[in-house]
Amino acid sequence: MGTRVCYQCGLQDDEEHMFQVEAKNKGNGKLKWKWSCYPCQGRRHPIEQRRIAAKERENAEAIAAKKQDEQISKQIAEAWTSIYQREVKAAQKEMSETLFAPFEKFDFADVSQTNKRAHKQFVKLVEDKTVAVREVIANFSETKFNEDEVFLAENIEFLDEGTREFYEEYEEIDGMETYEKVGHTFFMFLSLTLPIAISYGLWEILPWWQSLGVGLLAFLAGVGFCTSILTDDYPLDFKDAFDRLYKNILEFDEDAIRLHQVVLVNSMTELVQTNMFAKERLGSRVGDKLDDLKKFPFDSKKAEREALVSQLKAVTQKDNFLDIASYVFLYKVAQSDGAVSAEEEEQIASLLDLGEENYTFANSLRSYPKVDMALIKIIKAASIDAALIESLIEKLFAVAQADGNISDSEVIVIDGIGLSLGVTQQRLLSLRSEAESSFGGSAVKERLRLNTAIDEINFDDL
Repeated sequence: MGTRVCYQCGLQDDEEHMFQVEAKNKGNGKLKWKWSCYPCQGRRHPIEQRRIAAKERENAEAIAAKKQDEQISKQIAEAWTSIYQREVKAAQKEMSETLFAPFEKFDFADVSQTNKRAHKQFVKLVEDKTVAVREVIANFSETKFNEDEVFLAENIEFLDEGTREFYEEYEEIDGMETYEKVGHTFFMFLSLTLPIAISYGLWEILPWWQSLGVGLLAFLAGVGFCTSILTDDYPLDFKDAFDRLYKNILEFDEDAIRLHQVVLVNSMTELVQTNMFAKERLGSRVGDKLDDLKKFPFDSKKAEREALVSQLKAVTQKDNFLDIASYVFLYKVAQSDGAVSAEEEEQIASLLDLGEENYTFANSLRSYPKVDMALIKIIKAASIDAALIESLIEKLFAVAQADGNISDSEVIVIDGIGLSLGVTQQRLLSLRSEAESSFGGSAVKERLRLNTAIDEINFDDL
């Protein structure tokens, strides 16, 4: 293949990059076939043309894909927003009374009234907190969908870290809040207006910066007077009232954060389970757990109580009900002075033979808060024989003594259970004495003594 030269620009190239055109001969003006390159003819090379066409198709496909992705994102966001707002309304309807009652029904009956002004301002303080907590729950509706953070959405913040620390440790920090004495409002008004009048009056007499300086000094003096003289700490007889108020605030903060998280999780769960696009796009974040996603109850305490009631109904249907209840009490005693020791574990196993199924059930039952108090009420209602109750107390003391010593915390727990079940204080003392006596020559005590001796060996001196 010969080399060809463009008749216009002189570019030399292989024949395949040139093509012939009819052009006038410069000499005689006749048409003649001549070689020309593509650029000189205002055309693109076929290879370049195909490359550009492919790039244009690629760009068009990318634009279409982006547009489709935006439409899907919009559809997911709209679906989430609809679900989320529905969850928020359901949460507000179900939980409003529970969350607001500690503030709206705050008991002022035992709040000191020796200082009427302090009492009035404390009532106003509670009212302000009531408005604040209502705004927190109302602000749930302000949460926006963020596809990148939807599984890690930040919770509504009621208390910042510093404020929470104050409520938790206010006794160690600065004590209670302050209230305003008579005249505080009037003098605060003067502190704001009088400096302006002073500066204005001195404007023609002194340089502007001096007149402003005098006004500023007057303002600071007024604020200092109001702060130091016309405000004071609440009297100490308000302490119990502040304890209750701060406790309510901290509990609300925890409950509001948990409730908002439940609303977010429930919204995400329903979205992924009901929206095909969301399932494809967001489901990968939870992997194999996608099918295990479930909604949570808004009121976890209520759900927990319902679960406990169900468990208690199940345990009362068992023939060894008292043994399972004893298992719960035995572990409560063992845990009362810290971690359960190996000796206490062995003692519990030797005192009760529940079988694998009932052991599993009993372990599940004892994980519920206040289950011991519920079991006490059931035992009392069942009118169980006094001898069986004393046998239960003996087992409790046996477990307490298993590690070599019945601690004060264990005694408190056992006395609480015994007295609640009708055992007298005198009989409790007698049963404790018997447990300590029986432990005196036991193999367990001997093993503990030998273990102590081993622990005391100084191997460097051997």
